[in-house]
Amino acid sequence: MASTQTDFLQRREQQIFWAILIAHTALALSFSLGPIFEGPDEIEHYRYVRTLAQTGALPDPYAQIRGEYHQPPLLYLALVPFTWLADGSDFDQIDGRLNPHYPYLVQVPGGDNKNKFIHTRAEAFPYTGSSTARAVHLMRLLSVAAGAGTVLASRAVFRLLWPENAALRLLATGIVAFWPQFIYMSSVISNDSILIFISTLALFLLLWAQHHDPSWRWAAALGVTLGAALLTKISAGLLALPVAAFFVFANRKWRYVLPVGAVTGLAAGWWYIHNWLRYGDPLGTKAAAHTWAFEVIRPGEFALDIALR
Repeated sequence: MASTQTDFLQRREQQIFWAILIAHTALALSFSLGPIFEGPDEIEHYRYVRTLAQTGALPDPYAQIRGEYHQPPLLYLALVPFTWLADGSDFDQIDGRLNPHYPYLVQVPGGDNKNKFIHTRAEAFPYTGSSTARAVHLMRLLSVAAGAGTVLASRAVFRLLWPENAALRLLATGIVAFWPQFIYMSSVISNDSILIFISTLALFLLLWAQHHDPSWRWAAALGVTLGAALLTKISAGLLALPVAAFFVFANRKWRYVLPVGAVTGLAAGWWYIHNWLRYGDPLGTKAAAHTWAFEVIRPGEFALDIALR
């Protein structure tokens, strides 16, 4: 019986995978139709895009309390073209329409208010009554695409890890595709969904080089991928750990360290240099601690130990 099931999975793996991918994308799309600005910090991510579109310049990271202006700009630069389709002219009205009964205990099941904002029928599909709603729903499609890309990249990773075990590959892919919080974050404006996709690509490139002879083209691809990650969120710096482990334990691949580092620096270094020269804060952590002062774990300290846990 086990052998029969294994043979079936081997023959039907492609079809089952596409069913998983389509189901994940359909779920993310359905969640993306939900009310705007209810995702984690979604309104601040949108505000960043709107500011970029209006000013044509990076915003001051200290300018918005509980804002996202300290974040690297890749996501927001990618979303600016969506503002050409919908300018968000009613954003100021929506921004001030907070729900006075919002309980903040969103993690507690119950029938109380969960929406942070009061929503009107103008925001309903097909979003003709609100250009802000139209812009947000268009921008959410990038997160949906990133979620689907992560599922595709995860499958490529699992094929390298378990080349002979279709059942394990499908199980792992299903866990990734149907992880509830991952589906949800793939449906709202967030740099997390983009970073997950880019980081998965980086891990695939490292695993690929363990099974194949890397080349200068591979080094450039890895550098661009790591640079894109560092331009998405500073926590991407933790990718240095698997990259360092790869070069420490890989035989005769040290010659690619400098090219990977150089391309990474060229892709992402400009933003960190800009922060350093203008604000004396290359990582933007001082700005984050200032604008989120009441949520700092230990004032004046960087709680790396908690981040690692």
